[in-house]
Amino acid sequence: LSTFERVTFRPQLAEAFTIREALLWLKSNHYNQIIVGSDCALVVHALDRPIVDDSKFDYFISDCLMLSNLF
Repeated sequence: LSTFERVTFRPQLAEAFTIREALLWLKSNHYNQIIVGSDCALVVHALDRPIVDDSKFDYFISDCLMLSNLF
């Protein structure tokens, strides 16, 4: 039995989550070279900076950076 729970994300958190999921999918489907684009300036700038904190947003950004190193 599964349940559905409605969750509201800030737009930048949803964008970072979506990029993370796309990277996971691309890696599992054996893509080797990718280009990630986004129109969310907060996400683009976060992917360029080396500092992360303990927020959910920075958790997803950190995951994106780690996953991007696999390509």
